[in-house]
Amino acid sequence: MPTVDGGSPSKPSVVKRLLDDRSVAFWQVASGACAVITLIAACSTWGWTRLRSPEDQVKDNPTAESAPAMTSPPSPKPPTTQAEPSTQSSFVARETKYLTTLEPVKEYSWWGKWADAPATVNDVAYKRAITTSTCGYDLYREYLVKRQYKYFRADVGIADDTEDAFEAEVHVVDEQGMVLERATIRPGAPASFDVPVDEVLRLKLLVKEGGCWTRTVVWGDARLVR
Repeated sequence: MPTVDGGSPSKPSVVKRLLDDRSVAFWQVASGACAVITLIAACSTWGWTRLRSPEDQVKDNPTAESAPAMTSPPSPKPPTTQAEPSTQSSFVARETKYLTTLEPVKEYSWWGKWADAPATVNDVAYKRAITTSTCGYDLYREYLVKRQYKYFRADVGIADDTEDAFEAEVHVVDEQGMVLERATIRPGAPASFDVPVDEVLRLKLLVKEGGCWTRTVVWGDARLVR
C-alpha cells in the first residue's frame, strides 16, 4: 500500500468506507425497515377507518348526510270501478215534441171527449195538456211515433176542478198491446211518467174504465223527447 510522505499507509476516506460492502448492506436493511414501517402505518389507518361507526363517517362526509334516502316506489292502487250512470239520468233531450202538436191516428171515447186544453193538477198549471173524462169504458188516444224518439214523458193526474173526487187507472201501451207504464192517480196525487219508447211504433194513452164518474184525467205536458 503506498504511503504519504514515506510514512505509514493512509486510512481510507469516509466516502470510501460508506461505499464498501458492509455499508451498502446496512443501507439496504435500513431502507427495508422503513418500507415495513410505512406499510404498517398504512394498514393501521385503513383498519381504523373500517372500525369507525357510520355516524362518524357521516360527520366526516357531509354529502352523505344530505343525500336522499332510497325509498321503494309506492305500490300502485287497484283501479276503482265507477258505477255507470243510468241511461235516463244522463240523457239530455235534444228535441221535444208535445203531443198537442200531433194529430192522433186513433181515438176512442164513449162518453165525454178527448181535448187539447190547459189544465191544473195539484195546483200546477199545464199549458200543454191532454184531457178526457171517464165513464164506463176504456178510453184511449193513439199516436204514430215511428221509433224516432227516446222517451215519453208526462205528469198524469186528476184535474183540480174535477166534479167528482175519484181515482183512475192510466196506462201507456205500445202497438202490440204491451203495457209500458201504469199508475193509479187520485186528486192531489199525480204520477210522473218517463217511459222508453225508442222501439215503439204506435203509442197509446189509455184510461181504464172504473165506473161512470165525472172526473177529468189530465196528461200534463205529454211529450216525446230525443
